[in-house]
Amino acid sequence: MSRKHGDPRKRKVTRIVATSKKVVKHIEQKTIDAVQEKIDKLNAVANTSRVMKHKINNAEARVAKRTLRKMIIQKEKQDGHFVPQEYNTIEKMRVPDATMAAHELDHVQEELVHAETNDELKAYFTQDVDPKIMLTTSYNSSIRTCQFAADIAKIFGGVVVYEERLHREENVRDLAISLIDQGYTSLIVVQENDHNPANLMLIALPYGPTAYFRLTNVFTRAELTGCVKPLEDAPPEVIMTNFKTRHGRRVGRLLQQCLSKKELLKARQVVTFHNQRDFIFFRAYRYIFDEVDGKAKVRMSEIGPEFTLKLRWIQVGIYNPQYEEYEFVQPPHEEATNRTLFFM
Repeated sequence: MSRKHGDPRKRKVTRIVATSKKVVKHIEQKTIDAVQEKIDKLNAVANTSRVMKHKINNAEARVAKRTLRKMIIQKEKQDGHFVPQEYNTIEKMRVPDATMAAHELDHVQEELVHAETNDELKAYFTQDVDPKIMLTTSYNSSIRTCQFAADIAKIFGGVVVYEERLHREENVRDLAISLIDQGYTSLIVVQENDHNPANLMLIALPYGPTAYFRLTNVFTRAELTGCVKPLEDAPPEVIMTNFKTRHGRRVGRLLQQCLSKKELLKARQVVTFHNQRDFIFFRAYRYIFDEVDGKAKVRMSEIGPEFTLKLRWIQVGIYNPQYEEYEFVQPPHEEATNRTLFFM
């Protein structure tokens, strides 16, 4: 059966190009007064006219009022008195987190620095230790899951060793313990459901912790139309945004330790982890600087893959399904009952 509109999983990559600024016209006060006078006349006629003419005058008045609002805003910008309106977004209405405000205090900052420099990930952040990651999939995975895992290995800059799990007898905990003696610092397991990537388990070696994420909005490089090829041996630059709470900083550090600190700037590759409403969006780009009319402008092209992470739980130490000790578990009912409660 032929598909008229092609593969529905195909996604066209949007290229970000810097554009020139619009020419802004100078607004005078007499122009605003003329529009206001026109609105007053239309309102006066509408009160004494017939039904059809009343509708026409009302439509003209609405257009004139819209134009007047735009002109007043432009005039305020010219005079330097413009105050932008603040809208109540879900992020602004979030339930206050005590650690976000506490991080601004000096004694709490000292405590935070002491805690982060002595946690399980201190070897990566305080010592000169290069990451070495084993990336694998669940047993007998589909082609799409294997392709997705291979794309992750290519963009991480040569620090990932990708191997498929071909034997059912291999247990995740036993595999993680065996990798410690081989010098690996992390283990990533991509699990699938219905022949599609569904979950991702990240284990920091040798002391943990273990994080379990749900995978959504997965697009492999083959499904991104117009993406560019990555430089597999070039460690990318890393951008971590919006990990503000104590819990969010810990998750951000756990993700960041999977990438090399020896960034190759000549490759111009960037990997971003952006947290918004506890959803972590992953994107990879290549940028280039152009000079147009004596001004430097930036062009960006997406490399791929694309995916979104949603944290389900964090377990203390290396993954152990028998003696479970969790430091965080996402309450399943909170997402439906409280839309303004975020943990990161």
